[in-house]
Amino acid sequence: MGIELSLADVPLGPFEGSLVTVYSGRSKVANLHLSRRCGQLRTSDARTVDVPLETAMLRRLCSRCAAWGVWGRPGTGLGMFLGALGGTGLLYQLQSYVEPDEDERWTDREAREAAGLLRTEQDADPDDEEEAEGGISRREAREDAEELRGLIFAHWRGAGRSLHRAQAALAHFPWLEEWAKPSLTVKMRYLETLRAQAARFVDPEELVVAAAATALPMPELPHADPAFAVLGGNTRLSRALVDLWHRWQSAAGRPWEGPRTRAYLSYEIVRGIRSNRKGYDAARDEAERLIASWEEQARASATPADRAPRCRLTAQIPEVPEAMPRHGVRDFLDGLDTWTLGVLLTWTVDADWGSGVLTLEVPDVVAERLLSPMSSLPCSPADAAPDLPDRDRGPGRQPGIVRPGVFDDTPVFDRRPVTLDHIRALRTLGPGADELYLVFSASGGAEVLPLATIEKLLAKGWLGVLIAGARDLPGSVLGPEELEHTPRAGGA
Repeated sequence: MGIELSLADVPLGPFEGSLVTVYSGRSKVANLHLSRRCGQLRTSDARTVDVPLETAMLRRLCSRCAAWGVWGRPGTGLGMFLGALGGTGLLYQLQSYVEPDEDERWTDREAREAAGLLRTEQDADPDDEEEAEGGISRREAREDAEELRGLIFAHWRGAGRSLHRAQAALAHFPWLEEWAKPSLTVKMRYLETLRAQAARFVDPEELVVAAAATALPMPELPHADPAFAVLGGNTRLSRALVDLWHRWQSAAGRPWEGPRTRAYLSYEIVRGIRSNRKGYDAARDEAERLIASWEEQARASATPADRAPRCRLTAQIPEVPEAMPRHGVRDFLDGLDTWTLGVLLTWTVDADWGSGVLTLEVPDVVAERLLSPMSSLPCSPADAAPDLPDRDRGPGRQPGIVRPGVFDDTPVFDRRPVTLDHIRALRTLGPGADELYLVFSASGGAEVLPLATIEKLLAKGWLGVLIAGARDLPGSVLGPEELEHTPRAGGA
């Protein structure tokens, strides 16, 4: 069972004692609220008070504010810390995907039997109505097994995403690591259970053959075969055969589409031709034989040596662009095809879900496909991991520690120099943060700079502090001239 967590359980670290503004009724034991508009603040005579952030204060928060309340400005260190805990943030993620869902449960035996059914029925007639066990048709049994496969895969993806989000948030607040460890252990254990169940639906042999098929060069095509005369002249015939090859090679790269499904591609070559026309059946039959020869070639090209996982790769799960939401939630496994997901399930030997960095041990032919430009998963040989796309979380790096003294929640004379890691944390945890900041550096004095410019200057060694964001500055400081002119390249 998962561990029940509340906001009052969270170690506050360097933010303990920070003053926060709350609202309450006049009673000394009244609940505290983060907004006057909170639906649970049932009084028109609410009082406003600044109180220190501490466990006793958090226990007095109303349940709605504790879970979904907004703590001041999101661009402050305190706001980012508390904002990262609430809503669908850290507390929610630590308690999600820790055990089977109440509404979508299945047993390990059901997963095993469904995987076995799909493996034995892969090349069966999809319309077969012959009765199977339980009084349902074989077609219905396959459909039920496919539905369970999709459900298990969806839960594995969701559990991976949840662990990724939890660990990524914890990296900004290292004082929470020991406290969160029991919850993370439960999540990792359940993720492994889901991985093992999902892996039952994946045949490593088919993954290897699929990789071999996509690596095959185009063979010599039978342009002069009289069986294809019904297709027309040489140009049209050549185009049809090349298209058939590409369709087969693409389908062969998707291992769950068995040879029988790919055999149906033979109908593509006679698409648009009447089925009663002379030569129609001969062309389709010859196309089916041609596809079967390609299938044989793919299996023959995957030698026994190709089946041994001996190549070690480092993979970086790609971030999903903001323009690709998944039901309102960004899924960092979106964009990976079923073959790649099967590879992750089968050959992952180590995983840092927080940074999205996985270590794989795969057969050589699988490694070739993963390292090719067509791969949807950025990979690099394990000894060349720095060549992976920069997600700013490579070996030895950690996101900046979010704490008082960097952002505009402490007196200016106490400010610490801002770093690239701090800016990355600001972008990750405070998406509503200001884009313009008043900064101060010894070399440039006081300047108003866009966040992107500050980032570029820091990469060049600039040293400075953040004074205030645009919402904390009077209009006279942010005149039109400041917004229209790009700061000088040196910046400082």
